[in-house]
Amino acid sequence: MKWHNPPSRWTASEGHLTLETGDQTDFWRETHYGFIRDSGHFFHQEVEGDFTATIRFSGEYRALYDQAGLMVRLDERHWIKAGIEYTDGVQHLSVVVTRGFSD
Repeated sequence: MKWHNPPSRWTASEGHLTLETGDQTDFWRETHYGFIRDSGHFFHQEVEGDFTATIRFSGEYRALYDQAGLMVRLDERHWIKAGIEYTDGVQHLSVVVTRGFSD
């Protein structure tokens, strides 16, 4: 596996990945507010054809919009991310679909 935007601190061993995210990192594309972010941390493996992905994760959600989860990415303009996002003091399920723009 390899990184797209590696965090400054991370370790991987025995099927576990531990990391500390950087400030203001995220993935968004041409949103309602007009900004583009491609600075999130993405640890990935390239695959071809059908696949199944299973993950288990936990996070120390503290700041607004802290999130962790799974991302499937074709390129910077086509991807989907799904996971847990910290909003209004509560963890929420969150999904963002991007096909040229994020929604």
